[in-house]
Amino acid sequence: MKFLARLILILLFIPVFIIFLFAVNLRFQLLTPSFWDKTLSSGDTFRALSASINKNLEKQAIDEGGRAGDVEILTNLITPENLEETFNKNINNFLRYANGRANDLIVYVPVNKIPLPLLSTGFDKIKTEMSLTELLKEFNVQGVSPSQIQMVSKLGPVSWIVFAGVTLFLALLLFLLYASVGSGKRLAAPGMALFISGLLALTAAGAGTVLRINMAKDLPVSPVMGDSIIGIVVPPIIQGVLTLWLYFAASAVILGLLLFFVKKPVKK
Repeated sequence: MKFLARLILILLFIPVFIIFLFAVNLRFQLLTPSFWDKTLSSGDTFRALSASINKNLEKQAIDEGGRAGDVEILTNLITPENLEETFNKNINNFLRYANGRANDLIVYVPVNKIPLPLLSTGFDKIKTEMSLTELLKEFNVQGVSPSQIQMVSKLGPVSWIVFAGVTLFLALLLFLLYASVGSGKRLAAPGMALFISGLLALTAAGAGTVLRINMAKDLPVSPVMGDSIIGIVVPPIIQGVLTLWLYFAASAVILGLLLFFVKKPVKK
């Protein structure tokens, strides 16, 4: 009976451990400005992104019978500095709203840097910083309601609740596994749970690394601009997320192995 209880606890521990890793990714990486700044700025991402977009624009101009210089007004605008500034301001605005630190989701539109020939008459009402609701209204975009936008503001608080809940549940499972071991017996049950969970997480991180390498190799040279952008931006994000998985997974494997050689104290 005890063996069946331990088996159920171990099988339950594994998916909870994986969910815990996702919760850590969300709370301490994806919802943190420093993660995005470190991930995209350190890898020269914006320089590669600028070069890729400009190359695609010039190719489109040539394919349509023009010259590369015909889109110079656009290529001069899409510089690494402008892309980085636009992205950083918008991601910071999004995270402030998602974490409940702002009342509105503000969108940064660099209209002050866009050359006049590119500005249509509809842009005269567009400000450098506007709420997303106002911006969608100005462009007459349908299908996105204020209530849907407001849901974003709950992302930060909900992430804390999920992280705390999963962490407590994980600790409870470890306690129950520890309690299921008899006095003087080796802590094989909690060790097995940690070892298997860590091993599966390492496997998932390895598969994600292969995916990242293939994306970084194939997509940036794609003639399709969308695929090229994904191939430049997404791989460093995946790498940042998987680095955390590797730390936690390796720690779980090592701790799990150590517990196989540790005996539960005998009650006196």
